[in-house]
Amino acid sequence: MGLAQSSNLQEVEVRSNSDDEVSVFPASSSKAVVTGQALKESNTQTLADASIRLPGFYGFGSTPRLTGFTIRGLGNNQFNDGLDSSVGLYVDGVYLARQSYGAFGLFDIEDITVLRGPQGAAYGLGSTAGEVHLRTRAPSHTPETAISLGLGNYGYQQAQGSVNGSLIPGELAGRLSVYSQQRDGLLFNQFNGEYLNNQDRVGVRGQLLWTPRDDLIVRLTGEYGLIDQRCCSIGLLAPVSPSIQASDEYMGYNRPGTNPSDRVVDNNVEPQNKLTREAASVVVEWGPVGRHRFVSITGVNQIAYNPSINDDGTSMRLLVGSNTSRSQQLTQELRWHSRFKRLDTTLGLFYMRQNLSGEELGILGDEIALWALGGLLRQNVPTLNRDNSGFLINAVLPPQALNGLRLSTPYSQVSDTFSTFASADLHTGPNTTVTTGIRYTGSRRDGQVSRSRSGGNLDSSPLSLTNNLAVLSGLLGPQVNAITYDGLIDSLVGESFDRQDSRKDSGVSGQLALQHKLSKTLSGYASLSRGYKSGGLNLAGLSDQVRAQFDPEIATGIELGLRKLPRPNALGASLALYETRVKNFQALTYAPSDGLVSSPRQNNVLNIPTVRLQGMEIDLTYPINRTLVVDFGLAYNRAISTSFSNAPNEDTNRNDKNLSGKQLYNAPRWSGFAALEKRFPMPGSLEAYVGVEHAFRTETFGAVDQSRNSFIDSYQLTNLRLGLRNTRLGWNVQGWVKNLFDEDYLAAVAPLYSLGEYGGFAGDPLTYGVSLDLVLGR
Repeated sequence: MGLAQSSNLQEVEVRSNSDDEVSVFPASSSKAVVTGQALKESNTQTLADASIRLPGFYGFGSTPRLTGFTIRGLGNNQFNDGLDSSVGLYVDGVYLARQSYGAFGLFDIEDITVLRGPQGAAYGLGSTAGEVHLRTRAPSHTPETAISLGLGNYGYQQAQGSVNGSLIPGELAGRLSVYSQQRDGLLFNQFNGEYLNNQDRVGVRGQLLWTPRDDLIVRLTGEYGLIDQRCCSIGLLAPVSPSIQASDEYMGYNRPGTNPSDRVVDNNVEPQNKLTREAASVVVEWGPVGRHRFVSITGVNQIAYNPSINDDGTSMRLLVGSNTSRSQQLTQELRWHSRFKRLDTTLGLFYMRQNLSGEELGILGDEIALWALGGLLRQNVPTLNRDNSGFLINAVLPPQALNGLRLSTPYSQVSDTFSTFASADLHTGPNTTVTTGIRYTGSRRDGQVSRSRSGGNLDSSPLSLTNNLAVLSGLLGPQVNAITYDGLIDSLVGESFDRQDSRKDSGVSGQLALQHKLSKTLSGYASLSRGYKSGGLNLAGLSDQVRAQFDPEIATGIELGLRKLPRPNALGASLALYETRVKNFQALTYAPSDGLVSSPRQNNVLNIPTVRLQGMEIDLTYPINRTLVVDFGLAYNRAISTSFSNAPNEDTNRNDKNLSGKQLYNAPRWSGFAALEKRFPMPGSLEAYVGVEHAFRTETFGAVDQSRNSFIDSYQLTNLRLGLRNTRLGWNVQGWVKNLFDEDYLAAVAPLYSLGEYGGFAGDPLTYGVSLDLVLGR
């Protein structure tokens, strides 16, 4: 991203007439940037993969829908669709409310910019953790055709292409980009000998840029993306709880190893994972260069997750689950930028409507009662097993009673969010600027969630006769229902319910900052910022022990920084020190349950009362000479839940664990990235090169309860690439190796449906391949 600095110290993205809009990122904010060229050269496929290059920014997720991000330790995935994101995600200026949009392939990207810390009053919706801005390559009138092809081990195939040029010379330009990426599965399913967790992504993006006159720019974009994979199967992590061990032993079942790096599972259900994206946007920028500028950003986005099929992680007939979800959003942003002699101002309005709907479906198998109840028996009498006592359970609760029992939890929500904002930069002198900004945000949500059960053959159990005791509830009290057959089934699978709810929220956020130019290229800043995120509805099938609503999240941060702007063949660097206090951090966890079949699915939103984030970030680019360039980033983040005495407890299945003073989950204390490229000029416009990249992250927990088997150990990754390019003809041939030392590491942790435990996804092993890039007509 090109940067320029005016006398008022504002860092402005320098864009030509072919670009979509003028966008000002605050100079009083820590940020990290990775270029689209760097993403292509390193074969980076998704935003979560790119996060390894952006210290302080953490991408994770067990499925494409459950992709999540944190900045400085603050953030979540969106398993519960009632939860908004703490990390704001923007593509070409359009705000995207679902982090699932970050799961699609990265192609034809100009750059990615991560703004760290609460953001607020110059554009968009604002955020409590920070923002991620993706810029795609815009149309231009320069004819260009680009092709990129790649092959690698594990059946890796990748292809990208783009065509760009004038449709009406000087007035209308167009760009068409396509993308495809596949790789075989790496997880061996010993049940049928197949390999699971493959990759299969495709995308297409079409753009038009209309510039009928010098003071008007209109950019239209349409995009379609598809992820269709046999994913995402997961293996149980050690240490395995005594209850699961007892249930498995009772059934005589031996699980595959609990080391994810073994890449072995035993699943009798093939997972399916399909995610589609449809998007369109119109960006209009009007006004002569100078005093005033009007910007309108209209976005329509739809994301659909259907189907997603998962099971209990075994070849036993316990449970099969499926999830479908759909999100439709309309966003409209209007901004008026004005520039006066000593004052620059922005006034803006933002509106978003979201329609959310989905269904979680669980279908029980004929061995679920033996596994769950038999485990309870074996914990008390270790000699019991399926052979010597299973007939007793079958007599009381026959296999056909629960087999095929369907548990359906549909939900829906309509939400409207409105925000108005204003900011001003007062240039008190040639070297000093004071920035102020304020934002008001209001929202309304109307939702519905229910749970019902059907199917099975519940009347086949002799215990069904106890349902007649329910008529005595008026005499003996409602507790009689707990000892009936229906009460037993409720304890196994959950009670039916139908809940409608609504919520209104409003809050204020903003910024106050001082920037001072210390030299021609060096500036310093101090800022105080406040971010606000609305509360919401718990859109999940939760027990009475869970609050139906959760409170707004508020982050207040102070930051001090130095920034040396890059110049050709000179060092560019930045340093930031920060402290942020967060009130009511919206954390995802499992719902406490009295059921015999526990489920730790992270579908419950609770508020952690107070959180404190402290740390520093260093980013630099240093061209040591004309043929040697070094990029470096380092982040230290002490993210602590200062008050969290009501944390979920894996042992009691209650919110009675005290995690006050503990590091937050998905918040590595240290993360860093370093890259070196050495170039070797050759005759005839040829240039050979070698590039080395190294990244590391320290340990963290992958779940809010910090259970024993949700721990993610520290790891380091090294990538290597060797290539030859022709700078005149525009071609580049490269060989690459990722995870050069084949390090075993845990990439993500996720709950296993019905087990009350967590499973883990191993990071990719050593992979290698070759790629060819060709640019024509430039």
